[in-house]
Amino acid sequence: MESQKEVDVASLDAAQRQTMEAVLGFQLQPDQRLVILVTQNQSADAPAERPNIMDLVTHFYDGVGEHEIDEIDALIKARADFTRPVP
Repeated sequence: MESQKEVDVASLDAAQRQTMEAVLGFQLQPDQRLVILVTQNQSADAPAERPNIMDLVTHFYDGVGEHEIDEIDALIKARADFTRPVP
């Protein structure tokens, strides 16, 4: 369900205007118009799909050559030992 409401700021009483300014986080000017659109949240019907972590892990090295894999593994192992390669 979607609905839209348009309101001239000049037509709001002081309390309504203060409420809208608090929601928006800034002051409204009398020559402005509020356009409020209410839509249905997409996640209300179905939860968002999460990426399959196993797909990410098993395809981590796709497209990477053996030499590059060795370099990546060496860097990971060096970081695991809290060491840095000396140039």
